[in-house]
Amino acid sequence: MLAINILEAVIREFQVGYLGFNGIVDGMQYISGGWNYVNGVAGLLNIVLICGWFGIYASSGKKKDMLWPDQTKLWIIAYGVWNIAYVYSCAPGNAFYSGVALNIAATIPALFWAKGTWMQNRAATLSFWMMWVMTFPYFFAIGSTFNVSVSYNPVANWTLAIISLVLNVTLAIWQIHRIRKNRLNPLKDEIFTDLKEYKIINSYREEDINQRHSHTA
Repeated sequence: MLAINILEAVIREFQVGYLGFNGIVDGMQYISGGWNYVNGVAGLLNIVLICGWFGIYASSGKKKDMLWPDQTKLWIIAYGVWNIAYVYSCAPGNAFYSGVALNIAATIPALFWAKGTWMQNRAATLSFWMMWVMTFPYFFAIGSTFNVSVSYNPVANWTLAIISLVLNVTLAIWQIHRIRKNRLNPLKDEIFTDLKEYKIINSYREEDINQRHSHTA
């Protein structure tokens, strides 16, 4: 579902670039350019770089969390910048909220005190946003007190798209290096098992297993 969601956005990115959206389109102001293709490529890379999904598990206890040990900080940040660049180009009317604010809401907990929960956080915050914006479609529209407009400056679009591509290319080089060095199958194997962040998240699973064994003993 994550890959499909990213792919949908990539298709829209290419569409905006190919059709040359400039001015008001479907009630929203756009500018399009080469940055659409650059960020579209970054999005495709981001899909390919999703790894370790076989290691996803649900924690036990009253509050169950979906944890993803092999999802590194660099992937999360690369995704966040890509998504902000996408929203800035393809949904500029909501760029501050659905781009910046929504990504921060899911990313900060996952990087600091709720490691491994990014996907769960992203699904929850994005669902809340969609329910809100569909219920109150004009809450952030032009003329609203809560509207935050973008600059519509090509330099800003290029900057975001290039940073997005650089981050995803850097992650791709890192992953390829580790796959070749450790002779891994990226479709089945977890790639970052020796990293500290992986070990922290995976330790929760080991604690769950030990607790289950103690209960059954």
